[in-house]
Amino acid sequence: MRKTQQRPQKNTPQVTPQVTPQVTLMKKAQQRPPLNGKRHSKPLLTSKPGSARISKRIEALRELARVQMAGRESRQAVSALEHALVLAPAARVIRLELAQALWRNGEFDRALAWVANLAKEAEPGASLLKARILADSGQADQAIKAYALALALLPDSSEARLERAAVALRTGDLDLAKTDLEILLKHMPDSHQALAFRAHLHMEQGRPTEAIDDLIRIPENQQRVDHFLMLVQARHQAGQSPEAIDAVFRRGIDRFPADGRLHLAHARHLASLRGQDVEAGRRAEALLSSLLDDKAKKAPTHLSPSVRAQARFLLAELLAERGAEAAVVETQFRLGLELAPDDARGMEGLGRCLLAQAQVGQAVHWLLSAVLANPERPSVIDSLAQALGAIRDEAAVRRWLGLLLSAMPEQAPGLLVHMLHATHETGRAAAANDMRREAHRMKNKLAVSASRARAGGHKEEAERLDQLFEDWTRFLSGLRRQAPAPRVHTAAGLIRRAVAQVAPEPNRIQLALAPDLPLLRVDAPATVDAFANLIHNALEASPKDKPVRIALRSIDEGHWLRLAVTDQGPGITTENRDRIFDTGFTEGKPGGSGLGLSIARQVIQAQGGRLTVASAPGGPTTFIALLPAEQAWAPLPSLLLETDSNLKP
Repeated sequence: MRKTQQRPQKNTPQVTPQVTPQVTLMKKAQQRPPLNGKRHSKPLLTSKPGSARISKRIEALRELARVQMAGRESRQAVSALEHALVLAPAARVIRLELAQALWRNGEFDRALAWVANLAKEAEPGASLLKARILADSGQADQAIKAYALALALLPDSSEARLERAAVALRTGDLDLAKTDLEILLKHMPDSHQALAFRAHLHMEQGRPTEAIDDLIRIPENQQRVDHFLMLVQARHQAGQSPEAIDAVFRRGIDRFPADGRLHLAHARHLASLRGQDVEAGRRAEALLSSLLDDKAKKAPTHLSPSVRAQARFLLAELLAERGAEAAVVETQFRLGLELAPDDARGMEGLGRCLLAQAQVGQAVHWLLSAVLANPERPSVIDSLAQALGAIRDEAAVRRWLGLLLSAMPEQAPGLLVHMLHATHETGRAAAANDMRREAHRMKNKLAVSASRARAGGHKEEAERLDQLFEDWTRFLSGLRRQAPAPRVHTAAGLIRRAVAQVAPEPNRIQLALAPDLPLLRVDAPATVDAFANLIHNALEASPKDKPVRIALRSIDEGHWLRLAVTDQGPGITTENRDRIFDTGFTEGKPGGSGLGLSIARQVIQAQGGRLTVASAPGGPTTFIALLPAEQAWAPLPSLLLETDSNLKP
């Protein structure tokens, strides 16, 4: 057998990487087969730098990456650009394209590592890309600084200015957002994105009429579903009639008949009116049935599973409220859960439906699953507490609670406390209702007794009974909750009004507002006063050199708003914690009326919310207010980057 003569190996040229991430990248790339599937007898790095074959290979890889990015295949684009960068490790344009692909793929840290040096060299495209990565990764303050550098290098970049305005809106820097949007609209008066963002700014500032004016200025060929949803928001906030809002939905559905989001939002709008208009509830049911019927003539041609699931859940809730058969309601919830099996709203609805049918064990199973899926959903804790209270077997209750503790060891204590509060509040509400019923019965007895005394000639006794009747009537009117005058308002606007009403010294308030806060349908003056009471109490409890922290965010997928006001005071003693909301209780504050927290709680509860306190001796103390969000709301309009031309170095 003849020996095969071995060829002498050629020396491979050494390539020095320009930045640290390339060292690992080059080692990995040498171990991979080429992207076209063919095996080479030599590694790619053995070819002579600058050869025509290498240049063509690099351009082919870059073109492949561009196609993959256009097709939302960012992971594959990253791989292609890593291969290209091994062939040309000093190529700035490839490094920038790789950082962009990593950003699109959600690998923010790696993207920042690749773009960092280019941004330091005042590369315009790199500075803009760095700002975008920081904004998407939640580093808003650093993103605004990066946008400032990008705009210094690219003063005419409308994209950079628009994106900075969006970040400023999300962080509550309304002055910066206003400045950028005015500059944009001065040069681009018909920019649909700038008009939409300025409309959002007007709504945050409580000027819905100006928001409507901006939205109706958007040219028809640039209108999007987001714009119609925002117009609905603005008309809600302006207090316009349901008919005017209904007309917006009809125009939007005519413009985008295949988009299920408008159909679902329209159904939610109609459902929200059912308390005052029974026909609106029936229209909502009909619209949802048509939305879910694939054979219906006016049904959207395509629906996402999420939209279809939410439509099922809303239809089930309307049917249950109307008194439909439990089996029909249960079927709708189960069909929705087939599309969205982890949806806490659907699991809670099914659990409540089963509880109404006295299927307590199955109900607890679904309600516990809903808690595990979304422990921040306030109503599901109440439902679980109600279901556990219906179980007479203490051992079974311990088993269910044991599952909760084992599945969520960190959150379980807080959830258990919440359930105890829910049970306590349910008992108090039931007792209050019993008292009101008995009080009305006594009032009727007084009226009858006074009438009999007058008929029997006992004038003085009749007068005493009449006086007692009037006193009792005034007492009952004090028990009766005052009906609020609800209007739609932005959550951020309400809390800013409350802070301004308290007017603290500078730097005594740390305000954290989450992006895309929902709208609230509330009695604004009463709600602002309630928030102001919480802030005022926190300022009084905190030392002058320690700030009060206010955090506002949406929970439960935007269905609830959570306000947390945290002081730096000495805390509340255990014995006083249960009395803190009692009328007249002041916890030793000289000159205090003891009404602020009591009134705040009444206002929040009257609007479907709740107010709780978390504290311990030594502090700090946090008051947490939860308020249901308005159903017909849309998030901050999305920012679509149609071109990346400014990224070129």
